[in-house]
Amino acid sequence: MISGLFLWGAIIYRYFNSNDILWLCALILYLPIAYLYVYSFIKMLSHYHLPFDCAFDRCVIDLKILALKWHTTYQVVNLLIFVLFFLLLLSLNIIIGYYILNIP
Repeated sequence: MISGLFLWGAIIYRYFNSNDILWLCALILYLPIAYLYVYSFIKMLSHYHLPFDCAFDRCVIDLKILALKWHTTYQVVNLLIFVLFFLLLLSLNIIIGYYILNIP
């Protein structure tokens, strides 16, 4: 969530430094994505609430349900979601943020 909101912060920073209408349009266009990051984080926190043991068990149950739907094991689903998807999303957010901050 923080890496996604960093992009929105980078766009806000570029808009206030340049006062360019294109950065304002980018800011408005990125607003639903920023909202989606915050909304999904709140939904995740409400679904996997504490205590930690219960949250972990609930996560394993959800992974097993996805594994049944995808005809694989829950370990593969765990690797796909928590390693591949999250690392890809984090990397893309960092790369896009780097280019946003370095545009002349």
